[in-house]
Amino acid sequence: MLSKTKWTVWLRPISCSLMIFVLVACSASTATPAPSVTKGSPQASSPAVSPTPKLGAAGCRPPSPLDTSNIGYPEAPATTPALDLWSLFLGIPAVKEDSQIIWRIGPSFLEPLHIVALGPHGQHLLPLFLERHGGSNWNRPGEEWGSGFNFPVAGCWDLHVTGGTTAGDVWVVIA
Repeated sequence: MLSKTKWTVWLRPISCSLMIFVLVACSASTATPAPSVTKGSPQASSPAVSPTPKLGAAGCRPPSPLDTSNIGYPEAPATTPALDLWSLFLGIPAVKEDSQIIWRIGPSFLEPLHIVALGPHGQHLLPLFLERHGGSNWNRPGEEWGSGFNFPVAGCWDLHVTGGTTAGDVWVVIA
């Protein structure tokens, strides 16, 4: 039988070896090897992995999701780092019709506030008006602003909002 000191002499190296074995096993790469291709056979292709799209992305791929469940008008969250910008469309925006868009602007946006619609073929469209509102029954956080646009052509439009060093975008398809 081993004495207590001899037991710890044996136990320490065994414990260290097991620890190293576990660390190596956990850090091993899980990458799958590329398929082998033989001469004259069609090349196997690996499946394409596509990332989950953002809530509204450049080129309206996808457009910002419009939801009417809040107060019956279409609303969309903006793509912004702070997630504190919302748009509410008073009706569905259409070509060559005045469209009103209400905004809820969170604390990450500082005044002065700027909104521009960036459209097909590099068009820049300033709002017909931009004014602060006192409030409404629209239940989203932040200060409320109203704006108006008259989109001259159909296509994908980026409603780009800036305030201070923060920016946000709502991507809409105007028919």
